[in-house]
Amino acid sequence: MKKTTAQLQEMLKKCNSLNEYINDNEISFSNKKPFEILNDEIQKRKLVKADVIRRSGIERHYAYQILSGTKTPSRDKLLMFCFGLGMTAEESQHFLLECSAPLLYAKNKRDNVVLFALENKLTVIEINELLYELGLKIFE
Repeated sequence: MKKTTAQLQEMLKKCNSLNEYINDNEISFSNKKPFEILNDEIQKRKLVKADVIRRSGIERHYAYQILSGTKTPSRDKLLMFCFGLGMTAEESQHFLLECSAPLLYAKNKRDNVVLFALENKLTVIEINELLYELGLKIFE
């Protein structure tokens, strides 16, 4: 049975053998690559890839390369997919964590704009306008 993050952390603190810990908990570790997580998320939400890509603002050919696993997405591309998937800020944080990407940080001005945009269901075009107005790096 898969264990929660908290359970794994507690067990790790108490373990005497790292090898034994890893062997006993192999099923609980996430071994999926970002493209697998993305495709699972699209399927789970019963969305059409073309619609997600269009809403993400990622160039179509490049987005399909990400979804096929031939290109590794940057954190910004993962965030753009979050917009395409219609995720909330909380869902996006979990998604980034699962993809082993840095979380959105509340003490970072740009990350705050992204969090605001996710919570308020803004489009990538709308967030880029906000970022541009504030002199911050836009999503490309």
